Amino acid sequence: MHEVECPVWRPLGTPSQEAASFFLGAHPMLKSSSAVYDAASSERFRLATTGTGTVHARFEVVFRNMEAYGVEW
Repeated sequence: MHEVECPVWRPLGTPSQEAASFFLGAHPMLKSSSAVYDAASSERFRLATTGTGTVHARFEVVFRNMEAYGVEW
């Protein structure tokens, strides 16, 4: 079994967007994911973000028929 903790983030908005986020729960979103994926090395440093929590994931590995593939455990 493996347990992984992944911190998550969201983009920061303008002060009025952040106020609406606080009162209404409608958080600002990215217009395009290219700042995260396509141009990550050159554009992502300009992206202002804030942490929003942590995702906890648990993976359980099943060792079935592994001896047929030469895997010893």
